[in-house]
Amino acid sequence: MSSSINNPPSLTGDEAAIKIINLGTDWSAGERLFAYSSQNSAGKKQEVNLGTTAAPDEGNQPTAVFSRVLKTPESLFSGDGAGNLTALRAHTTAVLGSQGQAIGVVGSAITFSKYEEGHSLADALGGYFIGVSKGESTRTGCGLFVNGRMETATGWATGMEVCADNETEEDHTYTGAYPRSKAIHIHGTGKRITVGAFIGNVGGGVHTGLAAMTGALITDTFLRDDSEAPFSIRIKGKHATAAMTVAAEAGGVVVGAEAFTTAGALLELNGGAAKKDPLFYFRVTSENGMRGHLAANSVSQLSAFVADGTNAFSTGTVKNDLGFLFLAGKNFFLGPTGGKEAVIRAKEAGLGFFGTAPATRTAAYTQTFATAARTHVEAELPTNISATLITEVDTALNNTNKAVNEIKKLINSVIDDQQTYGLLQ
Repeated sequence: MSSSINNPPSLTGDEAAIKIINLGTDWSAGERLFAYSSQNSAGKKQEVNLGTTAAPDEGNQPTAVFSRVLKTPESLFSGDGAGNLTALRAHTTAVLGSQGQAIGVVGSAITFSKYEEGHSLADALGGYFIGVSKGESTRTGCGLFVNGRMETATGWATGMEVCADNETEEDHTYTGAYPRSKAIHIHGTGKRITVGAFIGNVGGGVHTGLAAMTGALITDTFLRDDSEAPFSIRIKGKHATAAMTVAAEAGGVVVGAEAFTTAGALLELNGGAAKKDPLFYFRVTSENGMRGHLAANSVSQLSAFVADGTNAFSTGTVKNDLGFLFLAGKNFFLGPTGGKEAVIRAKEAGLGFFGTAPATRTAAYTQTFATAARTHVEAELPTNISATLITEVDTALNNTNKAVNEIKKLINSVIDDQQTYGLLQ
């Protein structure tokens, strides 16, 4: 037989040869099946069917095998060889004006089996691919390579689209156990594999590693981890903007519970009924100083610090001292919640107690008599009184009266000063 594109072959007289190639198989003896029964049309050029629903094939051989053993030098191809290194190639082109998808290969499988014994479950697999690296090979055994390519700015590109189709009357929910329906199932066989899903560093790169579009129909959780892995999430790369961000409208973060107990909070640390000591911990792993803002807005802030040296963060500190700092020019309040009166109010160079406005430091006392004592004794009175003694006592009383008045003035000053701070009423 000889042929060309414009001169198709004539099979006249070659029936015997065709029967030899066919190996005696009756190609029309089987039943044509397809997952979408409404689209199960007959093959236009060729059809190979083996077995029927009423009389299924019980052998352990595929309907057809295409095999190729090659040793092609790189001088005969470029890149990865495209489809020229394959054992079988199928292609479809949708020309301009076509209103249907161009599909190169379709695989379909249906199972009615309930068999769950032995080493292989009787699942229905529309496609089964395996790539093996053996012997002395240093290359990759890749089960499937998928390339969705866009060569026009008006087109779209999708490397792989996976759809799990639940046509039952039951909505499935995930509880942490093996799910009845799933779009992608990743697992390793043999020894432990390295990574379940991987994004490489070659080619043009990707903009977003994993995304759910606006309005995506996710009824419960976008990411969920029910494993007992040592780490759930580990962020180790260098990220110029941030390792993680949560937008204000995205909602808050809850640690220690699965729902907020304080509505409107952006962060809640919930220790539950058990004692948590400490509930949270901010630290550095050396004796270096640190400061953390506890509360802040665009014009004010309150922070806590650990000093790493003399006069660090505040005048008078030494290494490892602790303290709070509030922005200069603002007031600091310490008191109960609910809008009640503050117990302590402070400002730069000012202090107040029990709701009193902060006052600056009062003037210094002048101590011309600076002797102090911490023993308080009862005054001793004389028992034998003479005329001379009376005169002396009278003079002493006058002097004492003057001293008492000075003491009263001093006490009044102390009271006034403490009233200024709010410590006395």
